[in-house]
Amino acid sequence: MEEFTFDFYAKIIKSLKDNGYVIADYSDYRDHPRTAILRHDIDFDINRSVVMAEHEAALGVFATYYVLLRTDLYSAFSASSVAGLKRIMELGGRIGLHFDETCYPQAMGCGEKVKELILAEKDILENIIGTPVTTVSMHQPSRQIIEAELDIPGMINSYRAEFFRDMKYVSDSCRNWREPVIDIINSSEHDRIHILTHALWWHDEDISLHDTLCSYINEANMIRYEALMSQVEKYREIMPASEVR
Repeated sequence: MEEFTFDFYAKIIKSLKDNGYVIADYSDYRDHPRTAILRHDIDFDINRSVVMAEHEAALGVFATYYVLLRTDLYSAFSASSVAGLKRIMELGGRIGLHFDETCYPQAMGCGEKVKELILAEKDILENIIGTPVTTVSMHQPSRQIIEAELDIPGMINSYRAEFFRDMKYVSDSCRNWREPVIDIINSSEHDRIHILTHALWWHDEDISLHDTLCSYINEANMIRYEALMSQVEKYREIMPASEVR
């Protein structure tokens, strides 16, 4: 039975290693007979992704973490986010661009416009983290953009057919494995596997989707509280942390 615990994630990695898979990235996955790409879309929280990267480093593997520049849930520009992204890189993780086409209604479905916007966001992200960004993952892409298989100068598009149709692709989207990931690995039917996970779902103990969402939302109160107090410390005298709900 699939769980969303770090112990279960370690079982996934062990299964990959036991079955002869080498953890690769998007540029070198053809260099070995059997490879797996580990990918994380940072849809929710950079701090949770740092925790996942720490677990991966302890397991001797790495993943590519895709960052949204346009989202209401976090700011990639904040000092804490930049520190988190650099920590992920220190742990061996790669950073890619998570591009949300829906933020640009004028470009929806238009491949050339989307490519221009991806390259513009790529430059911004490179300036944030101080290192080249060579891969992009789409967030909520239109069918036209998926089918276009965009060829983006200087970047690898992780939504191209070679990473979905030519590789076995499995995902934990919405905290649900649509296929049993360990069974797929152990079947030895696929020489290339592409695994997408989202750090928000993974904890020390298995937590339901409802409780995960509640925890994530409630934690935001304390994050905002500490951010406010770091700006005006005297506010702690007016509102102590014990009053945060």
